[in-house]
Amino acid sequence: MDLETKYQAAQSTNDAIVGNIRRACAEFMRRHSEYIASQRNEQILFAAMSSPENDHLSPTSVASWEDVYAQCREQLDQRPVVRRQVSAAPVSKLTVKEIDGWTAKELQRQIESSPRRAAEIELALSRNGKQ
Repeated sequence: MDLETKYQAAQSTNDAIVGNIRRACAEFMRRHSEYIASQRNEQILFAAMSSPENDHLSPTSVASWEDVYAQCREQLDQRPVVRRQVSAAPVSKLTVKEIDGWTAKELQRQIESSPRRAAEIELALSRNGKQ
């Protein structure tokens, strides 16, 4: 094998490894929408991946990137987590008299129809006990 062929083989191997690293990183970033792909974050993750304590990890493995991310998550810039606002307690115009008019099967059907309806029924019955 001449020198040119050896060089091309080494380059092909290197390109394949880099491709595998990029695929693993892309999958990692797909799983973590809060992760910001910045130069600073990249440097932190690559430094952690190549540290002596992590010599057992492989940069071609998504699991290894998950491990490194868990190790240095607090140091990384991240998007703020957007939380859905929980709706306020149900406002119910349901009366105990109306509930008392239902059969047991109708009461069960109403309770099982939705968590919100069950909360309305509970609220109406609890108001009755306070009066």
